[in-house]
Amino acid sequence: MRFNFTALANQIGGPDLLKPISLLPAVPFVILTSVLSIAFRQDDSVTGFQTIRDKWPELIFANLASIAVCFIAVFAINQGFRNRHQEAIWPMWIVLPLSFLLGALKGLTTAIFCFVLDVEKDLWVAVGSRWLSTGLLGLFLIPMVAVMTYQASQFLRQRELLVAKRALEQMSTENLVESKLASELSLIIAKTSNRLREVEAMAEASPKDAEKLFREELDVIIRDEIRPLSHKIWREQDNTVPTLSWRELLSQATGSTIQRPLLLGAWLFVGTYGGHAAMLGTTEAFTRVLLFSVVITGTLVLSRLLEKTLNVASRLGFFSSITIAVLFGVSITNTALGPIPGSSVSIEVIIFLIHLLQSGFILNLIHTFGEKRKQLRELKLSPSEAKSVATDVEKFILRLRSREFAQLLHSEIQNKLLNSILSSQRSSEINFDVRKESEKLRTLLSSFTDRKADSVAQLGTAIKKLVADWEGFLDIELEISPEAERISLDRIKGVSDLVSEAITNSVRHGSATQMQIKIDTREDVLTLRISDDGVGLRSSRVGLGTMLLAAVTENRYTIENAKGNGVEIRANLKISELKTQPD
Repeated sequence: MRFNFTALANQIGGPDLLKPISLLPAVPFVILTSVLSIAFRQDDSVTGFQTIRDKWPELIFANLASIAVCFIAVFAINQGFRNRHQEAIWPMWIVLPLSFLLGALKGLTTAIFCFVLDVEKDLWVAVGSRWLSTGLLGLFLIPMVAVMTYQASQFLRQRELLVAKRALEQMSTENLVESKLASELSLIIAKTSNRLREVEAMAEASPKDAEKLFREELDVIIRDEIRPLSHKIWREQDNTVPTLSWRELLSQATGSTIQRPLLLGAWLFVGTYGGHAAMLGTTEAFTRVLLFSVVITGTLVLSRLLEKTLNVASRLGFFSSITIAVLFGVSITNTALGPIPGSSVSIEVIIFLIHLLQSGFILNLIHTFGEKRKQLRELKLSPSEAKSVATDVEKFILRLRSREFAQLLHSEIQNKLLNSILSSQRSSEINFDVRKESEKLRTLLSSFTDRKADSVAQLGTAIKKLVADWEGFLDIELEISPEAERISLDRIKGVSDLVSEAITNSVRHGSATQMQIKIDTREDVLTLRISDDGVGLRSSRVGLGTMLLAAVTENRYTIENAKGNGVEIRANLKISELKTQPD
C-alpha cells in the first residue's frame, strides 16, 4: 500500500499547527494510557493508583507538553516536504517508522517532564519503561487515525470536485451579477453617475475646478464604495470554503445514529480490560472480560432499539448510551465477581468510559465516512439522481459568479476610474475634456448592470482580455501556442476562469508583481504553467481556486512553491477530452 506522504503529513500535522485535527481523537487515549502506565509499573497497584490520585495534574500537564513537542516535530517534518510534487511516492515502510519514532518521542518527552515535575524519581527508569510502549502505540495509532482522516478529506475533496464539475456544466451566458449584488452595484453606479453629472454641470463654468472635483469624486467612489464591496465579497467567499475541522469530525462521528461500530467498539475494549484484569489470573480475567463485554453489547443494542422511542438527540444519545453501558458493565461485573484488588469503581468507570468512547468515536467516524464514500459512488453513477448535491452546485455557481463580480469591480470598473483620474492629472499634456470623459464613464458604467458572462471564440482572446484587465496592477508575460487555440468553446470558459482565479489569488494572497503564463500543446496534451513572484503557499486549505483547478483539469495538476519566491501551477488537459474545434 502506497501513500501520498505530503498529503498524509498535512493531515497528521500540517502547516496549520494551531489546528492539528487528525490526531486530536487519539489524544485522550494517549494520555489515559500514559497515566495508567504509572500504576501498572508499580509493584503494588494500590501505590500506583495513589500516585495517579495525588499527581494527576502533573501527569496531565506532562502529557500535554509532550504531545505539543510531537506536533512541533510533525510540523517540522511537513515543512521539509512542502515543496515536493504531489505524487504518491512514499511507501508504508516510511510511514510506519515515522509513526514509531513519533510514539517513542512522546514517551521520551513525557518521562522527562514527569521527572522535572517530581512524578518520577529515576529518569532512566522512567524513559526505559515508556519509550518502547509508546513507540508501539504510535506504530498502531498514528497511521490508523491519519489515514482515516486523510480518507475523510479525500471524500470532501471528491465531493467538491463533483460539485464544481456540475456547476461548470450548468454555467452559461446568464447574467453575471446575482440579484443582491446587482442592487449594490446599481447603487454605486447611481451615486457615481450623480456625482459625474455635478462635474459636467461645473465644467461649463469652471473647467479647472471641474477637473479637480472629477478626480476627488472618483477617488471617493473607489475608496469608499468599490474597494470595500469587492473586499467584502472576497472575504465572504473565502469563509464559505469547506474545511475538515475538529467540529466537522465531531459532527460526523456523533451526528449519526448509534450503529454497529459502537458494538464493535465494545469488543475492542477487551484489550484494555484484559490487561487491567490480568493480575487476577487467566480464568477470572477471561470471565470478567466476557461478562463485561456481553453487558456493554446488550446495553448498546438496547439503546439502539430505544433510540426512536426516546427521541433523544443523536449526539447526546451517542455519549449517554456509552456512559450507561460502562456503568452497567462495571456494576454487574463487580457484583458478580467482586471488585478488582487495588482498584476502585470510580477508577474503573473512568478508564473504561474513556477507552470505549475512544473506540466508538473512531469506529463510528470510519463508518460514517464509509457511508459517504458509498454515497459519492452512487452520485457518480447516477448523475440524474444527484439531488443531494443540487443545492451545493447552486452555491458554487453563486460563489463563482460573486468572485467574477468582485473581479469586475476591481479590475474593470476600478481600473476605468483610475485611468480617468490619471488622464485628468495629465490634462496639460493631453487633450482632456472632463465633460466628455464624464459622459463616457456614465455610459460605460450603465452597461455593467446587465453584464453578461463573456463568450469568446478563442482561448487566446479570453486570456489576453484577462491580462489587459490587470494592466497596471500586475506585469503578466503571456505565451500561447497556436495549437492551443483549437480547444472547444465549452472548455474555453473553464480554462479562462482557472487563469483568472490564479491571477486574483496571486495579487490578493501572494502580493505578486510579476506573473508568467504559458499555454502549450505536447502531443495529445494541453499544458498550462502559471508562476508568480509572490510570497508562496501559506496554507494547505482547499479553496475555490483549487476546486476550480481540479474540476477543469480532472485532478491532473500540481501546486508548489517555486524556486526562489512565488507559486507555480502546472496542469495538463488531454486534448482528446477537449473536443477540439475543426480547422
